[in-house]
Amino acid sequence: MLADQEGRYRWVYEMDMKKNKSILWFILKIVLGILLFLFLFLLFLCFRSGFSWEEFFWLGRIILLCGIAAAAITYGCYWFVSWRFQETYVLLYEMDEEGIFYKQSESQEEKTKMIAYAAAVTGTLTGNYGLLGAAAAANSGTRFAFDKVRSVSSRPQDDLINVNTALMHHMIYVNPADYAFVHQYICDRCPDARLQ
Repeated sequence: MLADQEGRYRWVYEMDMKKNKSILWFILKIVLGILLFLFLFLLFLCFRSGFSWEEFFWLGRIILLCGIAAAAITYGCYWFVSWRFQETYVLLYEMDEEGIFYKQSESQEEKTKMIAYAAAVTGTLTGNYGLLGAAAAANSGTRFAFDKVRSVSSRPQDDLINVNTALMHHMIYVNPADYAFVHQYICDRCPDARLQ
């Protein structure tokens, strides 16, 4: 980790995507959450409209099959991206008294844009606006301010500090040698955050 004269800290984190699957598990949790919501919504509709339990279980099996397909697609996409990044995901961080800015390395940013453009084309051809949104989300970096942080949790086994603001979940990866310092630095500057 490097510190400049203005008190900004910069570091590079190289994630081995084969060993550290925290991004994959995070995405799978989102997919599971969406499927659980759909299942509960289906249950509500079934009771409200007088469906029989047999029809409910038939529709439930469809959601289960969709869930298995979604998990398989998510897993396949993760391994495709891992292959494109040669199994190493490189993130660049800059931290100051106000917050943290992070982005992908420039070479990986170009690969991500190519994947996002492919998703946009697929979204256009299939009418899938979610894919169009994913393409639009490909950007050159993200910044969050410490005064907007609502919760901070640590996962040192994955070199990960999870930071949540009102609308975003930020995954801050730190090399083991600097992990305790960065975690304490964030916690000290987020007085209103719930620490986990």
